[in-house]
Amino acid sequence: MAKLKITKTEASGQMHDRYVMATQIPAGTYVGGTGGFTSQTGRQIHPIVKVRTETATAGSIITQKGAHKFQVADENTVQDEGIVQGQEYRISSVSGTNWNQFGSGVNANTNNVFTAKIAGTDAVVDNGTVQNVAVCTLVNLVTPTAANTMSILCTAAGVNNANIANIGASVSGNRTTAYMTWNAGDVVSGTANFKVGQTINLTDSNVTGTVTISSVNSTANLTVTLGSAQTVPVANTSAFTSTFQASKISNKYVWDFLNAGTAESSATGGFTGAYNPNRFRYHLADATDTFVKVDYL
Repeated sequence: MAKLKITKTEASGQMHDRYVMATQIPAGTYVGGTGGFTSQTGRQIHPIVKVRTETATAGSIITQKGAHKFQVADENTVQDEGIVQGQEYRISSVSGTNWNQFGSGVNANTNNVFTAKIAGTDAVVDNGTVQNVAVCTLVNLVTPTAANTMSILCTAAGVNNANIANIGASVSGNRTTAYMTWNAGDVVSGTANFKVGQTINLTDSNVTGTVTISSVNSTANLTVTLGSAQTVPVANTSAFTSTFQASKISNKYVWDFLNAGTAESSATGGFTGAYNPNRFRYHLADATDTFVKVDYL
């Protein structure tokens, strides 16, 4: 599997792949995707990360550590006096702090990553700030809950004006499944990428709770499973997108969690089932019939 490109901006402003410095990454090229600090020019993949026991936030991918693991920085701001010895950080504001005492070197700059040699309370501090850094594993959760886990949201398709209706003659009784149908002119993007198990995100509907695809009946008809028994309004018009979380990602492809990996705790969003997840081409732009969208900033 080709490694994910990681953007690194040189002093000249030229963007390179930090793994192969001779490879330039021109702004505006979004097929496949790049990690890197989201503060840089261009579009970088935008994960949600939970570093150690800190609050889960949006973050940046620094380096790839394995098929499912990345070194990441979160967007929580830590004052220099709050630095803990032995933990990893990324400098977010240099200010007047003596970063050399922390182990970042004498020419510390924004985005430098280091392991703290001393605690903040023992150092010369002066309003500099850092963000938390750790190696995190991809999990199948919108918001990671376990320490050192992360998620990358992918959008497979989008539709406007879908009709949602109960399955069966009675519309007064509660249902746990429903049909979603639409006309060809209402497709926004990517319905060729619908897969069983994707999450349906309704933007205007009386349907509540988690909705997932249980059957792809045709290019304009889905059966969906509702998170709880409820009455679905007849022909309730709604726009929606279908999404999934990445189980791994390379320069060109992203994989979902459907039947992926080895057994782990479901409480942490771990892999379940066999070893054959769906694979998609992706880019950092809206989904199409060729590409799914990976969340970016």
